[in-house]
Formats: sequence, structure tokens, C-alpha cells
Amino acid sequence: MAVAAGGKTNTAAKTKTSKSDPAVSEAAEEKEQAAVTAAIPPSVFVIPSTEKEGKDPFFPRSKRLFATPVAPVATNQVVTLGDLTVTGITSGEKPVLTINGVNFGVGDTAEIISGGRRISIQCLEIDPANGQAKIQHSGGEERVLNFQKLVK
Repeated sequence: MAVAAGGKTNTAAKTKTSKSDPAVSEAAEEKEQAAVTAAIPPSVFVIPSTEKEGKDPFFPRSKRLFATPVAPVATNQVVTLGDLTVTGITSGEKPVLTINGVNFGVGDTAEIISGGRRISIQCLEIDPANGQAKIQHSGGEERVLNFQKLVK
């Protein structure tokens, strides 16, 4: 590379040299391109299971890596109609049934708490003369609830 009188590099001399030998410049470009496209190996990190295998470099006195794993908790449990109790009934033209403190007429849908979970149920029919009510929860399970027959 040539240096001009003011201490600056002469770019004309630089370009002239690289253009004068096209085979060298093509080989250099191929090397650069090969270096750029070379596959970078993925990093592999192994978490030690015992203290002999290694420890956390940031918290060397920590024992959290070697703790026994906790069993996973199932989050999508099947909803069942567990502890449903008829707490009240009114008769008349349109009977109203109270299940776990929530009022239902025929065709009504509401959410109640059953087994510590909130579930949506629908009252399908109420038969005060026989002391039965048919309900269905949003999952499709139907159940017949019995209660004391109303005497007219």
C-alpha cells in the first residue's frame, strides 16, 4: 500500500493491486465467504446431577442443582360432578332448585364450586313430585340429584 506525502494511504494503489490479479482477489473472496458460511457448532451445556460432576459457576455454594426433582402436577384434570347438594327447592308453576347455594330454573346455566373447583352446570329438568333434578355440566356428564319430595 502506498503512502502519500501527507501520511494518508493511497487508495488508488490499493485498488490497482487487487484488480491487477483477479485470481488472487477471487480466492480471497471465496475464503471470506467460506469463513462466513462455515457451520457454527451448537453449544452444549450439561447440568450436573451430583457435586462431583460440577457446580454452578455463579453460585458455587448453591445446592439447587442437586435437589430431587418435584413430580409434575397435572393441570388439566377431568372435571367431575363431585359434592353437589340440593340445598333448597321451591314448587309452583316454575320450580326453582338451589344447588350448593346457587338457584337454578329449568334450562338455567350457572357456575358453582364443587370439589374446590369452579364448574359450569345446566339444570335440564326439575321434578318436585318425585324429588329429582337432572343436571349436566359443560363437559357433558349428566347426573340426577335426589331431594325430599314436596307434598302438595
